[in-house]
Amino acid sequence: MDLGVLATLESHLDDARAAHAFVLDYIAGFAERFLRLNVALGDRDLPAAHDAALSLRSSSSMAGAPRLAAHAARLEDAITHGDLQASQQALALIGPCGLETVSELRSLYLDRVLQGSV
Repeated sequence: MDLGVLATLESHLDDARAAHAFVLDYIAGFAERFLRLNVALGDRDLPAAHDAALSLRSSSSMAGAPRLAAHAARLEDAITHGDLQASQQALALIGPCGLETVSELRSLYLDRVLQGSV
């Protein structure tokens, strides 16, 4: 986690509460994004899979999750090249990394928000 990214987001939005809401939405939406990726790849719907990977990459970057964003970028690249095997391998890394990211966002960022130290 790169908490500096979230601090920058807070300052750019001029309202830390908007950044907090973004993080809450990001956490709530991870399972749905991951499901969209799974379904799209399972259906071999590469445009839908690419869209879902792009959404995950960009939102992960904004949430200060560079590892997850990098996994999503590798998935995007595999999808762009029509490499379903590499896509499945990338997806296998996204699941656990995403769960870890969600946990870290809760413990390293949101818990601090609730304590008033962010």
